[in-house]
Amino acid sequence: MIDEHTLSVLEFAKVKKLIASYALFPLGAEQIERIVPSDDLETISRKLKEISEFTTLISLDEPIPLSGIKDIRPCLERCKTQGAILLPEDFLRLRETLRVCRLIRGYFSEKRKKKYPLLFSIATRLVSHPELEEKIERTIDPGGEVKSSASPELAKIRSEIERSRDLLHRKLEEILKRLPDSVLQERVITLRNSRYVIPIRAGQQGRLKGIIHDQSASGATLFMEPLVTLEISNRIQQLEVAEQREVERILDRLTQEVVQVRDELAQNVFVLGQLDAICAKASYALATQSTEPLVNNEGRIVIKKGRHPLLIELLGKQNVVPLDLRLGEDFFTLVVTGPNAGGKTVALKTVGLLTLMVQSGLHIPAEPGSEIAVFQDIFADIGDEQSLEQDLSTFSSHVRQWAKACSLANSNTLVLLDEIGSGTNPEEGVALAIAILRTLTSRGARTIATTHHGALKLFAYREDKAENGSMQFDSATLMPTFRFQLGMPGSSYAFQIARKLGLSEGVIADAASYMGQDSRRVEDLIGDLEKKAQALSQESQQLESTRLHLQKLVTVYEEKLGKVKEEAKQLKRKALEEAKQIVQQANALVEQTVAEIRNQKASTEVIKQSRKQVRKSVEQIESQLERLTKTERRRPIQVKAGDRVWIELFHCEGEVLKEADSSGRIQVQVGKTKFTVPIDQVGEAKGEQRASLQKVSAALPFSTTVPDRIDLRGMVFEEASAAVDKYLDSAYLAGWQRVTVIHGKGTGALRAKIGAFLRQHPRVKAQRLGNWDEGGEGVTIVELKDGETQHLKEGTKLWRD
Repeated sequence: MIDEHTLSVLEFAKVKKLIASYALFPLGAEQIERIVPSDDLETISRKLKEISEFTTLISLDEPIPLSGIKDIRPCLERCKTQGAILLPEDFLRLRETLRVCRLIRGYFSEKRKKKYPLLFSIATRLVSHPELEEKIERTIDPGGEVKSSASPELAKIRSEIERSRDLLHRKLEEILKRLPDSVLQERVITLRNSRYVIPIRAGQQGRLKGIIHDQSASGATLFMEPLVTLEISNRIQQLEVAEQREVERILDRLTQEVVQVRDELAQNVFVLGQLDAICAKASYALATQSTEPLVNNEGRIVIKKGRHPLLIELLGKQNVVPLDLRLGEDFFTLVVTGPNAGGKTVALKTVGLLTLMVQSGLHIPAEPGSEIAVFQDIFADIGDEQSLEQDLSTFSSHVRQWAKACSLANSNTLVLLDEIGSGTNPEEGVALAIAILRTLTSRGARTIATTHHGALKLFAYREDKAENGSMQFDSATLMPTFRFQLGMPGSSYAFQIARKLGLSEGVIADAASYMGQDSRRVEDLIGDLEKKAQALSQESQQLESTRLHLQKLVTVYEEKLGKVKEEAKQLKRKALEEAKQIVQQANALVEQTVAEIRNQKASTEVIKQSRKQVRKSVEQIESQLERLTKTERRRPIQVKAGDRVWIELFHCEGEVLKEADSSGRIQVQVGKTKFTVPIDQVGEAKGEQRASLQKVSAALPFSTTVPDRIDLRGMVFEEASAAVDKYLDSAYLAGWQRVTVIHGKGTGALRAKIGAFLRQHPRVKAQRLGNWDEGGEGVTIVELKDGETQHLKEGTKLWRD
């Protein structure tokens, strides 16, 4: 059982109140505020799983029909009193709650049992009462009145009341018509003391036989009931009394039906409160991005990017520096040092509060993979607990908590000590602190203590099962970073902070002289170590960022490579299928021709025509096979500078000037002109020269080296379009299959115009904006049309010329 003092100093009640604000109705909020931490691992794990199931439900499933729940506990409490009758509005609350119970039972059908087994087991404890719900529906209207159809007797009474009122109104209307304006104050019928009356001027009451029921405040108007309507009015009152008795009888009968199922309804209220409470916990978890931690009973704490829940509410999650801390495996005691206002106490409270939340079955604002131990006792000594009423000084209040922790501590205990050893003579305080920490460590208690005492840093360094930790401090700006670092003690930076806040150099120098040389060396050493640790941390973060970026690139290119391989496989399969069809067509043609020759007894003309038909078909087949063969990329040959090669793109030979670069392109020379071509477009030299190389050179007035991108930034559209047009021709001839047009992001005007221009360009097969790793919206990736067939045609024309 965790004592109230610990719950108070860790402000656990505030966290419960915060989570309770997410509840839909009072009972759910009350259940949350009554939460107490447990040390039963099985119970804690189940409660954590319940929240996980509900977060999944909220995020991925249809909304659960929780809205409309009413607090019917007062109604059920009145049912305990003998002879009590519920009011119509009570029945409306009951009906709404019964409706929600029925809908929730229907929601958790068998199909959701596997997805949400724990929530299913809770929801199935709800008891539906459709008959009672239907009776209330038939008896009470939405306005809270008993319906006339609730009983035949009530319908009869109300019908007679209506007829009597109509008769009464007709008679009063007749009287109003007969009386002159000098007698009437107004020509209206009104009510006084539940009787229908006529307003008569004072002094004119003798003109009407009747009973005066009231007069106006000024005395100028008398409200009279004519004697001729007295009997009808009396009858109406009798009927209204009968109506009230019948209504009470109906409500009493309905109340008795509620009494019969009161216990089941009370259970329903509790279950609805339980579901509402879990829903509130899940809603809070989603709002704060809290997660379900691992739990253990081995004293192991591993917090990953944990945040104080009250600071998240106050500052917003993005403004709270996360805490990474571990305890309980290779060391039991953690001594945290660092400057004032550096975050030591917040770190201490964060560990304690997250532990309380987990032991209360709540998700915590930390990253997945965090692990929290379940403790039987948690002791927290945090802050100044001076008490005038109890005659306790600050130091006395601390000692009382230390004594309690030392007497009860064991391996199932978490102890949190803020500024241990303070509040008394420093030497004696340090001695007490070391003795207390050694006692707690020897008993296996998990302990975190904050301090400014240098001797405790040395204790944590030398003591087995103890470790140093500190809150980082930026020595350049003299500002805390609020980040925890394990394994390194922290400096208090007292002199530096004093200097920044205006204390004179003389005073600081005088103060430094009172420190021993060893103390100064230790503080300087710690300061240097902190600087190096911060530099290493920044470098590590940069390396991690680079690693993640490279990992993304690898993933992207692996996906692209997989797509390319799949496309190549599909193309090859398609080519083989087409080749198979061609061969089948050829065989069929041959068989048909042979049959015709036989049928016509091989006349000379028929044979001649058949041979011509076969020859034509063979030429067509060869042409198609050649086209299919060219769909497969040629296997690159090994070349070096000076080799003669056959350039398929230009259908001629050339000389290799440069070997293949990283993109698989080589530089060749044909005549006096240099070109850059893909290596798979060259083959072994055939020793043929079909035309003057000068003619090829003259027909290709393009740049000798064509880059794979063009930069248009700074150009207007007229300049840019002309440059792109010329560039695409050069890139087309150079064999580029894909190029990049850089136009920048800007307002998007140039991008839009260039896009429209590219869509109309004869060289362009397709275009798209760049991916994130290609330049994004600042570039357009252009895929050029397959130039091989076109180049062959152009090349053939050049040779014929």
